[in-house]
Amino acid sequence: MKIGASYFDSTTMSLYQFSSEEDKLAWIGGDTSVEKKVCPFEFSGTVNRMTVLNNMDSKNLYYTQMSKSAVITVGFKSEEKGITDTSWNEVMEDARMTVEVDRGLTGKYNTVVNEQLVLNGNTFSVDVIKYLATGNNRVRITAVGVDTGATSNIVYSALLTSMYLSPASFAWNNPFIEGKPYLIEKDETVKIRKWTKIELIDVRG
Repeated sequence: MKIGASYFDSTTMSLYQFSSEEDKLAWIGGDTSVEKKVCPFEFSGTVNRMTVLNNMDSKNLYYTQMSKSAVITVGFKSEEKGITDTSWNEVMEDARMTVEVDRGLTGKYNTVVNEQLVLNGNTFSVDVIKYLATGNNRVRITAVGVDTGATSNIVYSALLTSMYLSPASFAWNNPFIEGKPYLIEKDETVKIRKWTKIELIDVRG
């Protein structure tokens, strides 16, 4: 039969071929006697995806200039499913991790770690303290599956501040009263001091 027209039925996932456009229209109209060829389609294969897992308490991170490190830790997982399946199944796959920092929210990311290999089941940690500017920053971590090439990323907001307690509020002869507010100031040139415990000693004998 010479093919003059075709029709794809998405319900049966089949391609119907007819000798003419008239035969096609007649068949669509319900005439089952029309000569035709049927070519069923069978879809198979798998779909893969990569997911970066947040291992931090939050994606909003806070550091001070006194912080010695700013370590971010993530995990990852690789999954696949059949093209007609509804659920994903985790598979073993290594990933290459890339870390980029948008220093000072300029809109431009600079690569600080490039495609570091991380084996399946392991976490990935990176210290970004030396790449942060005072104020707001963004850190983007991207994972690419070694076998499948599936890609995923996660973006953290990293705020770097400097704070100190005003010396005027902590003179040697000032009493400290629990629950009383004391002045906290911000300055980029002064380091933070952490007061954890104050004991009052009676020196009157």
